[in-house]
Amino acid sequence: QVQKGRSAPSLMAIRLPNLLFVFPFLTAFRGASGVSARQQVARALGPVPRWGPCTATQNDLEFAPRGPTCLQHNLLYIKVYKTASSTVGGVMRRIAAHRGVSGASGSTAFLTKALRRGRVPASRRAVPASRRAGGSESTKGRLPEPLLMADHMNGLTQVSTAGTILHLLRPAVVVTFVRDPVERGLSHFYHRDVARRKQSATTSNILRALRSLSGQYMTEYIQRRPQQKGLGVAAILQDYDFVGVTERLAESMVVLKFVLSLPSLCDVMFVSSKVSTGPSLAKDDRGITLVPHVPLSKQPPEVKRYVASKSFQQKMAPDMKLYAAANATLDRWIHDIGQAEFQRELSHFQRLQDKVAARCGALLNPAEAQCYWRDNGCMYPCMDDICAEENPLI
Repeated sequence: QVQKGRSAPSLMAIRLPNLLFVFPFLTAFRGASGVSARQQVARALGPVPRWGPCTATQNDLEFAPRGPTCLQHNLLYIKVYKTASSTVGGVMRRIAAHRGVSGASGSTAFLTKALRRGRVPASRRAVPASRRAGGSESTKGRLPEPLLMADHMNGLTQVSTAGTILHLLRPAVVVTFVRDPVERGLSHFYHRDVARRKQSATTSNILRALRSLSGQYMTEYIQRRPQQKGLGVAAILQDYDFVGVTERLAESMVVLKFVLSLPSLCDVMFVSSKVSTGPSLAKDDRGITLVPHVPLSKQPPEVKRYVASKSFQQKMAPDMKLYAAANATLDRWIHDIGQAEFQRELSHFQRLQDKVAARCGALLNPAEAQCYWRDNGCMYPCMDDICAEENPLI
């Protein structure tokens, strides 16, 4: 539920427990009874409410939960490159740290590689298949659930990792963010090619980068089932509980608070990471000085003409459709919440973010800041102090 008495938009409605991640592609198989494997697993596990009393394991996590009630579903964030993904990743880690979800300060991608190589101590390994059969939720000998996955990992890889490597049992809330595909491509050029590879930001190099840009990069990256290829964006978005929009970051965070039924806007506060839209000397998590990202509106006429060309627009159509659908869905969420209530929450959130900007400052060097992980969720103690002043009970 978004709010008592109100239903969520049909496209992004909160569904029955999504068990696709337990065993990859379970829906493709059916037993002699005609019951899908997904349904069989769901029956074995029984219903798992999204929120419930914090367990002893949750109370013993590195970050103690804020209050007696904790999230009971896994959090899966598909972290698409250059969509404010480090900033959003920090928000997901902040939610995990506040609400009893393990993995706030770790990397499941790193752990996955170690598991594949057999180099993880037995106490950190996932439950073997023999122990999964009965639907046991025992945390002995495996990663504690609910768990956060918030590394760079495409949808299909995350599904496979969660099911066959980590053997997650619980339902999940699945989240991603998308961005205007041209601005995402330009941001990628300035960050990777100019800042890290030391290329010159000449018009010819910008055009070369745009010519090599895939028009379905985001669409393919967030797919969670192989059979979705060619089915259109609606089929892809149905596997997500929420898809945010980078250009509407504040609005998206307020809606995410409603989607997860979070008790406080403090859970979705952030200090932006890898900000490269101004003349700053900020560094990324590798210590590389960021290069200001020049948006399309300020690009040379040759670049604008190429982007407006029919051939380029046709190439970019899949990701353009995805971006438009995500914006439309965000609008439906806001309508469902109610314009008046949403505007009150958004105004409150913007006041909180103004305090963050004034008191916590900009992230100039992650190595000198206190972060949940790398440059994700930096300056969280400062944000926690602001929250304590707002409401010491949350």
